[in-house]
Amino acid sequence: MADVFEYITVGGGTAGLTIAACLTENLTTIVLALEAGADHMSDLNVLAPGLFPAMYGNPEYDWDHKTAPQPAANSKVVAHVRGKQLGGSSAMNLMFWTHPSRQDIDGWGELSNAGWSWDELAPCLRNSEALVAPSEQQTADMLLGYVDPDSHGTARPIANEFPQLQSPLLRTWPRTLENLGLAVRSDPQDVKALGGYVNLLNIDGATRSYAANAYLGAARCPNT
Repeated sequence: MADVFEYITVGGGTAGLTIAACLTENLTTIVLALEAGADHMSDLNVLAPGLFPAMYGNPEYDWDHKTAPQPAANSKVVAHVRGKQLGGSSAMNLMFWTHPSRQDIDGWGELSNAGWSWDELAPCLRNSEALVAPSEQQTADMLLGYVDPDSHGTARPIANEFPQLQSPLLRTWPRTLENLGLAVRSDPQDVKALGGYVNLLNIDGATRSYAANAYLGAARCPNT
């Protein structure tokens, strides 16, 4: 490891590793990414999509934050799961990939946040994504005809795909929403995000795709 660094990112979570990866696209820039938690990139609790609940409340993976007692919930204390590991909370979330609408993003910009708009943010969202286009069978099963490849990225590190296996419920509820007039009319990753739809998942084949294995995995830069 190098002894001198141009940049140090404090926190090796979703934001920290993304920033480190962007900085090291210049191969002459040396970046040190610091993370309080461990590297679990080979841990099945992280990689196997259905095992994430095993990490909740476990200090090896989770900061295990708790809320103050909630008066409106009979003084219940609620867990607030936050990832204490390389990749941060992207290592233990539910892997859904979805965006706010243009109206939401532009609304934040109008609150004196210059430079914050859908038009400026959308390219950044696409630049993190590698969409796996749905098959004809997936499209038929989950009514995915709204998917527009132009609303997605295809070449960046975070893999996104639709479920390969669907329960009867996952095939039924999009049809129910359509019958009720509540289905999406365009790709929810464009400007509207309005209506019911099947979410993309941060999964590559049968493995979680997240900040650590995407930015620091097999294709990691030698200068990070």
